[in-house]
Amino acid sequence: MDLGERKNPSRASTSENLNRYVEALRDVRTPLEGFCNILNLSLSIQAYSRYDGTMPTKVMTKKQLAPLLQKIRAQKKRIVFTNGCFDLMHIGHTRYLQAARALGDVLVVGVNSDTSVRSLNKAPDRPIVSEAQRAEVVAALGCVDYVILFDEPDPQGLIAALQPDVLVKGGDWAVERIVGREIVEARGGVVRTIPLVPGVSTTSLIQRIRSTIA
Repeated sequence: MDLGERKNPSRASTSENLNRYVEALRDVRTPLEGFCNILNLSLSIQAYSRYDGTMPTKVMTKKQLAPLLQKIRAQKKRIVFTNGCFDLMHIGHTRYLQAARALGDVLVVGVNSDTSVRSLNKAPDRPIVSEAQRAEVVAALGCVDYVILFDEPDPQGLIAALQPDVLVKGGDWAVERIVGREIVEARGGVVRTIPLVPGVSTTSLIQRIRSTIA
């Protein structure tokens, strides 16, 4: 089905619903009726502000994404893969992902699941943002083509399944230590690092937030 044919509330019909419920709020006879009208208004606003349905299709499972990438590879397109937690997105993340996308034709981003983040050497309250929300925020970026969650501590198995042409990590990683390097290079792919934005990180953001409320 063409993405433009998705059955979502049209702006015209939703606008009419909003006007109807706003008028209904002016003629409330009981508290229960008022509550119901407000609830209906809230749902209508939610439908009106909802994205068009194309963005969530970027978030895929390994079973969905692997065959799709095979077709993309058959079209001689260069597939780029990177991964991260992307907890509290900041400018360092967006610049990094834009630079990664520039290295190929299709950018796939592996996002560490909540289970994966907790297995890493991070603070016990991480992640701050749930995996579903983190994946959705990353998918909302125009430079990102596909997003996939993974539960393992590292993306070794995911890289083996997806077989990207370019593997990318931040500049704080030595190339020889990048997980999945051997898999990518074995089939003629390349491994690249991208410099980080100085002084910008999720950890520093959390520290700043805590210092203001301490």
